[in-house]
Amino acid sequence: MSRLIDADKLLENKFKNDISWNAFEKLIKRQQTVDAVEVVHGHWEIAIGYDPMKAFQCSECRLMSYDPTEFCPHCGAKMDKEGTV
Repeated sequence: MSRLIDADKLLENKFKNDISWNAFEKLIKRQQTVDAVEVVHGHWEIAIGYDPMKAFQCSECRLMSYDPTEFCPHCGAKMDKEGTV
C-alpha cells in the first residue's frame, strides 16, 4: 500500500544537515502522512431517452443530472475528460 507524505516537511528535515542515504530512507519512513483521495475523471454524456439539451449522464456512475457541473454531484468525478458534452 502506498503512503503519501508531506514532501515539503521531508525536504525541510533533509537539508538541515548532510545525511547518508540510509538515514534519509529512515527519515522518509518516519514522515507524517497526508490525507488524500484519488481523483476520478469523467465526462458528461447526453442521457438517452431524455431531452438532449437538459439531461446529462456521468460517464463514471451513469447517474443523471440536469446541470452539467465541473464535478458529478453523485460520485464526485471531475468532469475534465474528453467526451460528449
